Amino acid sequence: EDLKKMWKRKKERIMSIGKRKVSHEPCEICKNSRYIEQCHIIPYHLGGQDEKTNYVYLCPSHHKLFDFNSLSKREWVKLDFSNKAEAVQDYVKKVRLPHQQKYWKERIKS
Repeated sequence: EDLKKMWKRKKERIMSIGKRKVSHEPCEICKNSRYIEQCHIIPYHLGGQDEKTNYVYLCPSHHKLFDFNSLSKREWVKLDFSNKAEAVQDYVKKVRLPHQQKYWKERIKS
C-alpha cells in the first residue's frame, strides 16, 4: 500500500512539474521576474503540499540555494513566511532556519 501511494505521488509530481515553473510573481529575493519557480518550503517528498501557502517564488539560482539551505543572511531576511500556513511557519522555524544558521556559521569559519 505504501509503495502504491509513493508511486501515485511521484506520478502526480511529474504531472505538476510544468506548472511549478510558471509564476507571475517576481523572485522574492532579487526581484527578477524573467523566469520564476514555485519553490516548496516543506519539500514535496516530505509531504509538502502544492499550495500557495507552501511556496516561495524564486528565480532558479535562489531556488537552488534555498533548497540547499545556502542563502546568505541578507537573502534569507527578504523571505516573508508570515502569510504562510502555520505548519509551514513551524517547519521554517524548526528545520529551515537552523540549517541556514549552521550554513552561516560554517561560512564564517572558512
